[in-house]
Amino acid sequence: MDVDGQERTISVVAHPVTLESETLCVALSLEEILETPLSATQVPLDALEMDRLAALERELHATRQGLQSTIEELEASNEELQATNEELMSSNEELQSTNEELQSVNEELYTVNAEYNAKLDALSALNADLEGMAQSTGIATLFVNSDLSLVRFTPEATLLFRLRPSDVGRSIEDFNSLLIYPELSEDLRKTLATGEVVEREVSGPHGSWYLARVLAYGQRKGNDWRRAVMSFIDITRLRDASRLQDLIDSLPEHVAVIDLQGTIRLVNRAWNSFARENGGNPDLDCGIGANYLAVLARSTDPLAPEILRNLQEVMSGRRQAYTVTYPCHSPEEERWFVMHARPLSGSEDGVVVTHFDISPSMSTWPQLSHRHAT
Repeated sequence: MDVDGQERTISVVAHPVTLESETLCVALSLEEILETPLSATQVPLDALEMDRLAALERELHATRQGLQSTIEELEASNEELQATNEELMSSNEELQSTNEELQSVNEELYTVNAEYNAKLDALSALNADLEGMAQSTGIATLFVNSDLSLVRFTPEATLLFRLRPSDVGRSIEDFNSLLIYPELSEDLRKTLATGEVVEREVSGPHGSWYLARVLAYGQRKGNDWRRAVMSFIDITRLRDASRLQDLIDSLPEHVAVIDLQGTIRLVNRAWNSFARENGGNPDLDCGIGANYLAVLARSTDPLAPEILRNLQEVMSGRRQAYTVTYPCHSPEEERWFVMHARPLSGSEDGVVVTHFDISPSMSTWPQLSHRHAT
């Protein structure tokens, strides 16, 4: 290089430099080489060395071009990576938004699950209440679905149908019953189809009687009710009481059953008829629910205190029976009655009081026409 009319030798040095933008650059530095006299060993390059040097320069040039191409590819890759990073950041934001939505949905699911658990607990409690009620009633009860398949039953039903827990799911028509009830399946189908309540009295073993009652329940399935419940109530004692009522109604005596508190529990037709014919009100004065002792205590008849005292002795067990003959005349005729009181026999406590008209007998034995008590 010619500088100020003097020829100087300059050394060019290239250094790679990486900036903050990750762009690869080259730093060039120029340094002056002080000339020194050629030593005895320094000789000019021959043709072979010059060819070698030219080849090295060409390789260096190709390497620089390859390096430049690599730098450009790296810059393009960097731009792609930046774009990909931006997409990932966008995707991350979407994922965060989706996560927030999922958390919101999860909270709603927790709420729904809590409500479901609460309803399940309520349903379990209701089912337990139903089971407890069915167990405590002591009534033979069957639950069937629309196909007449057994759903559940109470322990009392096993005495009439010989059921076992494993029989749930079988048709009720598969079981033999101790009841004389050939219309059982027909009544169930009728109730399931129409929703109509069916009741009938059926006979059971050992002379027992049951009131069979069929009731549909649940939501309708098509034209049929979903389920039906059939209960069998033991009415043997009620029928016995009805027969007893028929029996005492056929008696001419005036009959009343009184408990130990003096309350009238049972009367016959003759008792009520006599009360009405003599101006009394059976529903208030001397009918069922009235207190016979209170009626005697309010009475103005001179014989009433004695009858009250002796009747109380029979109730307390101090006396086995009490009989008294007393007049009860009407404006049209003279009438005489015999009153008899005796304790009830059996498990129930109380007294049976009867009044019998003996007026025809008194007319034939006038010497007995006076009060007589035993």
